[in-house]
Amino acid sequence: MEFLDKVKKVAVDVAAVSSKKSKKLYSIAKLNLEIAEKQSSVKSLYKEIGYDAYKAYKAEGNIVEEIKPKMEKVDALEDEIASLRKAIDDIKSVEEVGIEEVYADDAQAEEADVYDGQSEYDEAETEPIDSVE
Repeated sequence: MEFLDKVKKVAVDVAAVSSKKSKKLYSIAKLNLEIAEKQSSVKSLYKEIGYDAYKAYKAEGNIVEEIKPKMEKVDALEDEIASLRKAIDDIKSVEEVGIEEVYADDAQAEEADVYDGQSEYDEAETEPIDSVE
């Protein structure tokens, strides 16, 4: 029964980690979609700015005043894109170990103990394996 309990625990742990990774990938994909939409808006604004600048040039108007509001929209969209990319980087910087989440920080990595997985098995508790003939 002890073996089955261990198998059950491993299966539950794997399911939990898979769930967390799926949520992480979904969050990243959702943010990437928002970025793509904002980039599309920026490209559209670039075209409008060019057209407005040409119209102002032909009318001998003040080009800067004609396109300034759209340029400010571009700046705002670029700021939003930068913050979305930072959010993606923040999500990616979280590493999952088992069920716990550990932030991937160089300072923490230098202080971390290396876990080789062998310490949980005590040689006195294990039985030798009989050879199969």
